[in-house]
Amino acid sequence: MSHSSIDNVCIAWRKGLRRALGLPWRTHSALLALVTGTLPLMDELLCRTAMFVSKCLTSDNSLVNFVARHGVYVFGQNSPVGSNALWCCMRFGLRLDMLKLINRNFVSYHVSTELHTYNVTASVIYDLLCVKSHQAELSVLGAAECRH
Repeated sequence: MSHSSIDNVCIAWRKGLRRALGLPWRTHSALLALVTGTLPLMDELLCRTAMFVSKCLTSDNSLVNFVARHGVYVFGQNSPVGSNALWCCMRFGLRLDMLKLINRNFVSYHVSTELHTYNVTASVIYDLLCVKSHQAELSVLGAAECRH
């Protein structure tokens, strides 16, 4: 997950979102997740990775359990599964033994806490995108009321 090609995929994803939504290329990437109601792609990938590794660590299959435990706790950074588990925990500020806490709700809360300063701006962008796509209308009377 820490490979540079993952970053390139995330960059391409953000560029694609901007283009699909018709937003300027300079729109801050933090706004994209809030406007679309999704997690940033890297956080989505890390969430899924953490849940996969957690399931492997608690698997009833002894071979899967053994390989996962050795990858995470014995080989650590020297194994892909261990490296990914550590990367997930570092991203969300957890110790390795807390990996099982990472799920969609945890990540959503973490991201919303990080991005709370962008909420008002994202809300305005979302409303304007709805107007642009004819899913909402601006009320002339409502706008006049705001001026008083």
